[in-house]
Amino acid sequence: MAGNKTRKIYEVFSDLLYYAFFFFAVILMVLYFHDAYFDIMEAKAGLFFKACDLLLPFMVILTIAKCISRQLFRKSIILDLPVVLFLISASVSTFNSYSINNAYTGDQGWYVGYKVILFLVMSFLALKDRNRDNRIILFFLYLVFVFECGISILTVFDIDLLKMREGLSLSSFYSYYGTIGNSNWFAGYLSLLVPFILCKYFLSENRIEAIAFCVLSFLGILVSVIIGVDSIYLACAFCIPLILPTILAELSNIRKLSGLLSILFLTMFIFQKSGAAFSYFALLDGISLFLFRYSLILFFINSIVFISSCFIKKESYQNIRKRIIVIAEVVYLISLIMAAIILSRHVEADWGSHRIELWSLSLKAFKNFTPFMKIFGIGPEMLRNIYAPMSSKYGIVYNVSHSEPIQVLLTMGISGLLTWLFSWASVLMGFIKEIKSHDQQKICLYAGLFAYFGQALVNSATLTNIVLLLCFAIFISQAENQNF
Repeated sequence: MAGNKTRKIYEVFSDLLYYAFFFFAVILMVLYFHDAYFDIMEAKAGLFFKACDLLLPFMVILTIAKCISRQLFRKSIILDLPVVLFLISASVSTFNSYSINNAYTGDQGWYVGYKVILFLVMSFLALKDRNRDNRIILFFLYLVFVFECGISILTVFDIDLLKMREGLSLSSFYSYYGTIGNSNWFAGYLSLLVPFILCKYFLSENRIEAIAFCVLSFLGILVSVIIGVDSIYLACAFCIPLILPTILAELSNIRKLSGLLSILFLTMFIFQKSGAAFSYFALLDGISLFLFRYSLILFFINSIVFISSCFIKKESYQNIRKRIIVIAEVVYLISLIMAAIILSRHVEADWGSHRIELWSLSLKAFKNFTPFMKIFGIGPEMLRNIYAPMSSKYGIVYNVSHSEPIQVLLTMGISGLLTWLFSWASVLMGFIKEIKSHDQQKICLYAGLFAYFGQALVNSATLTNIVLLLCFAIFISQAENQNF
């Protein structure tokens, strides 16, 4: 009897902690701001640390309880080991840093210090594996997503619904979106959610669900173009090969996608020609500008694909489906290689806030590290001094690498980079496992993870995005796909 009562208390405690974390992650961290965009990072960091102080002790208690009951390393062991090793590497890096306090808080960078790493790892270990009904969580996630997309679209027409842009210079006016902040931070948010939502659209089993996910997909893709950062297209480059088999698995999916893109490009054409967003298009450049300029041509191409798919018989398509998937993957790979070669010849050192120059300086600094520093780094977020020459040169504070792997290499050394890569390799192993088991619902989650990985190559981690990334990892650790 006492054992059953203890078990019941444990279950209630675990459930309360689970839903408290997700309420914080998918709602509060996204929506919270203080002084508009002027202290957006500091505001979210303040909220994060308050939640961390409140929840971390309970996460540790729950993790210890799972260890005692031998529930910790039973199911998602593939991801458990690299996550724990990453925490160990961060511990060595932090407590051997020349400023342990700054490495702990991360206040010299974007606040992703040791305390954040500890909280995220403990949260993952505490909350993973348990099967729960996540529909209410996903409902609020979609609701917040629609809100973020809506106010971002209004920005194109100079409608500042939340008065977030008052006081911004014109050059910075279209560099911030929603309540998330900088467009590159927004790219991380979109890279996680848009591929996931798009896959859910393809897997929709009834008309109402299909319409809902069609609208969400439309908003997500449109805003992905609107924010005008090339990192979102790097996210696409990594997730498209993963979702192509899902798209091409059914003829109906081809109709869904081509129909959706036809509406999207027609909307983009109307946006551009309406003249209502003149100042926005005057400042837009890169791949997004290209897509807007050729939106009418892209509309006709997708319309032709849609109409053609309507005349193909389902049985005939099923006979050639596998060959089409193989051809599509090969063509995509060749196109990607060609695009990478072309872009590499035109990318200059000042691309993306001088990222190329920043990465070159990073690698030069790493070569001058001591052997111990090369192995364990200089501590999380401790790059402000290394980037001081560029900060002085351009009058802009550089305190992160704008690339997660380079950031990890410098701050946590080779050991940190290897465990970071090990974590992503374990995600890939999990994805391959789901392909073999044909669990399409979980493949939706993996699509978002790999899209995030793509943009992470040219962006540093932010608190809002890595908390959402953790949500995806927890979802994947759950065994039953009906929860999604």
